[in-house]
Formats: sequence, C-alpha cells, structure tokens
Amino acid sequence: MVEKEGFMVNEYASFFLTCDAQMRIQTIYWHQPQYIISPFQKYVDELFSEDDKSRVVQLFKQGADTTEVFFDVDQLTLRSQNIPMNLCLIEEKGTFFIFSHQFLDISQKPMARIMRGMVRNFINLIRSGKKSLYTESEKMIQTQFEQIQKLNNDMTNLQRQVMKSNARLKQVNEELNNRLVKDPLTGLVSRYQYHDEIRGMIQKDPELLGIFVFIDLDDFKSINDTYGHHIGDQYLQVFSQRLTSLHLSNATYIRIAGDEFGIYIHGYRKIGKEDIQRVWEAISSKIFQDPIVIENHRMDIKGSAGMAIYGIDTTDIFQLFEYADFAMYQAKKNGKYDYRQFDQELYSTRQGALR
Repeated sequence: MVEKEGFMVNEYASFFLTCDAQMRIQTIYWHQPQYIISPFQKYVDELFSEDDKSRVVQLFKQGADTTEVFFDVDQLTLRSQNIPMNLCLIEEKGTFFIFSHQFLDISQKPMARIMRGMVRNFINLIRSGKKSLYTESEKMIQTQFEQIQKLNNDMTNLQRQVMKSNARLKQVNEELNNRLVKDPLTGLVSRYQYHDEIRGMIQKDPELLGIFVFIDLDDFKSINDTYGHHIGDQYLQVFSQRLTSLHLSNATYIRIAGDEFGIYIHGYRKIGKEDIQRVWEAISSKIFQDPIVIENHRMDIKGSAGMAIYGIDTTDIFQLFEYADFAMYQAKKNGKYDYRQFDQELYSTRQGALR
C-alpha cells in the first residue's frame, strides 16, 4: 500500500493509452487508480498540470521524430491528484502509444530497456489483430459509464419534472399575486395592495394633493341575512362595477374588507369643500340612486363616506386611511347615507377622551 498526498493506492499510479497527433485521446487501456483520468479529459496535455503542458507538447514533437520508444527522464505532474509521473511514448502511423508510471526512474539504462520492451509488447499485441486488450479496469470504466448514463437520464427526467414544477409554481405565484393585488370577488385593488397603489400614485406627483374616500355600505348585513350570501356577493359585485364606472381622473378603487370600500384620487393643486362635495355627489348619484336587482330581488343601496385630504390632513398613507375611517363613522352617527370631511379638532378631542 502506497500513500501519497492524501490518497492511497495498492500500486503505483499508471496508465496506458493511445492518442492521435493532436494529442486527442483515442483508447485508454488502463488507468489506476480509476480517478486519475476523468472521462471529460479529451486530450493528453489535459492530464497534466498547467506548468507541464508545454513540455508535453515538446515531448510529442520529439517522439514523432524517432521510431524508437521515447522516454522522458524528468517527471510530469498529473493534474487530478498532483502525482509525479514518468512518461514514455512511441509514434506508429499517426498514433501515439503512451505509457506513464509513478516514481519510475527510467533514466537508468536497465530500467529503460525493460520499459521499452513492455511498451513494444503492448504495441505488438494491438497490431497483431488478436483479441482486444480488455482489462478489469476497462470493465470497471464501462460499468461507470453505464452508471453515469443512467444518472444522466435520471437527471434529465428530474429536470423535466423540475421544469413542470417551476411552471406550476409560477402559475400559482401569479394566481396568488393576483389575489393579493386584486380582490377575487370584486376585481378591485385588495387591502393587501392599496398602500403600494396609493404610494405609487403619490410618487408620480408628490407635490399635489389627494382625497381618500372611505365608504361603508349601510345595512349590508340585512342583505346577507335576508337573501343569502350568494346574493350578497353579487350585490357587492354590482356595487363595485358602479364604483369603477365613476371614471374619476387618476383614481384607484379599493375593497378594504367586507362591505368597506375606498377611493383615492390624486392630482389636486388645491382642495376646497366644493371638491369634497363634488366627489360625494358623484358617488351618491351614480352608485346610490338606483336600487340593485338580482334574481328578481329589488334592493336599495346606500352608504356612508368619510374623506381625508393627503397633503393637508397628513402625508402618511396609513394615517390618511385612519382619518377617513374616523370621518365615515361620524357620518354614520349622524343618520347614515351621508358623508363627513375629516375634522382634526374633533379627532384630537376624541383621542384625548380615549386616553
């Protein structure tokens, strides 16, 4: 047993192979241990270290100029395990026969004669046309190649499965993203996405003002209780269609939760009470004026609204939402089907009372 540079082999490392004049490997008759030559190494100079590549090229030139076995006295370093190797070769009709062995001092004449005879015997065996030299090493190599091919097929199948899984995952992610961005029942911007939607609108024109409208449908619970949730869902869908039909300039429409909805309108240079009143009149006339008819059920639709102004009441989107919500509840307290504009003084008084 020999130990060298962290690996152990039963005998000294060696290989015997043939290659063409371009050093392209043709046949490997043996290599031990098995890992010193990789199936991916296609040229003889690839077997040796970068520092030795030019020497290998030079050896081939020298070997081509002689009909005898050419021996390299100096050792070359095998790339795979940093193993020092001696090399001898002979050229025969464009084919180079190469024998390499670890720690073999072929500078001594008796050893050189033995190696020359050994290489010659291999060459004569191959040229004689007798049964191909098929060693146990080659059987092991073939088995390894068959295993590699099976692994390659398995990997190809696995890759196909991964591609299918990735396509399905992409589809699921898109569906999930659509659910996060869009409310699945109404198609409006969802409560998970409204902050980003409003922020994006503001960032385009950060110096301009905006109105956030918080709408809560009045007595929606009675719709569900009287007609069932399937009618209630259709009721919300019709309301949402009417909401988006307002066609307000630079507006986004949001389903906050259940029967709570929002509108954000951005782009005002100034906002007065008449602008707030105009928004409410549009909502009242186009959404709440006509009843909703579903499956021959005629149902009134009413709602209460609160409005807060971005850029005046606050520049924080979450706070803007809270202020409009507060104003909406003030409208409900005053008889429903009405609107209120956020009142900072009233809000501060209420917050103080809560403390």
